[in-house]
Amino acid sequence: MEVCWTFPVQPHLSRPITLGLQNLDELNFGVGDLWTYFFPFPNHADLFERIVGSWIEGNGRVAVTGGRSCNLQLLEGAEWKTVYSQNGCAWFFWIKPKGYLMNDTPPAPASPTDGF
Repeated sequence: MEVCWTFPVQPHLSRPITLGLQNLDELNFGVGDLWTYFFPFPNHADLFERIVGSWIEGNGRVAVTGGRSCNLQLLEGAEWKTVYSQNGCAWFFWIKPKGYLMNDTPPAPASPTDGF
């Protein structure tokens, strides 16, 4: 892996996340037991950016369907849409989630030092 960042719990993150770049064209997002693979980079950069932004904003979740099987979902309007499945066949049938993993910390108030 050429680049790997792990962001600990902090304002705007209620649990650690990991972002990675490997093989010069594969993007990874990890939280809890979820680890995604998006390649080649140019074909998935926009989706990856939307996933990271949605997670930080609280508009992303991991639907845990069993064991390490889960679905990464983004809130689109009033509905949750699956954008990635791990160890499952969510594209062919729906397994009712046993629970959800979310970034559930409300945004911290802006401070005069934000952006510096």
